[in-house]
Amino acid sequence: MNRGEGLGGRKLTVGAYLDRWLRGREEAEGDLKASTLSSYREALDLYFKPGLGHLRLIDLRDDDVRDLYSAMRKINQPEAETDKSDLLRRLLEARAKRAGKRYSARPLTTARIKRMHAVLSKALNDAVASGKISRNPVVVIKFGKASK
Repeated sequence: MNRGEGLGGRKLTVGAYLDRWLRGREEAEGDLKASTLSSYREALDLYFKPGLGHLRLIDLRDDDVRDLYSAMRKINQPEAETDKSDLLRRLLEARAKRAGKRYSARPLTTARIKRMHAVLSKALNDAVASGKISRNPVVVIKFGKASK
């Protein structure tokens, strides 16, 4: 079971894994506050599933996550209008569809991205612990001082 055969094996996508991971967290009675679970769901729905969900979990690399964070920094910034990347387009679509209204008009701060990073890091640490992946690719990503 070291390769994750029980949960989808080599074909398991990041999106499918994250959904199952969150469902497991929700089912662990009293494990997390409702507000924490809500912020986890937001991180998955707005950023990680649209940005990384199509990738196979075993293929996820730190560069994929860095590209996602770079696109997240462009949200609600002037450069978003000139960036034609598929990644940014998927992120903007996810934000536009949330609860039938535009999610937020404010740019994402470095502090906010770091909070989202903590969610992804936890989920991937759990994937390592359960044998779905051999290492967490996001542990090498470091942030400078939060500027906003």
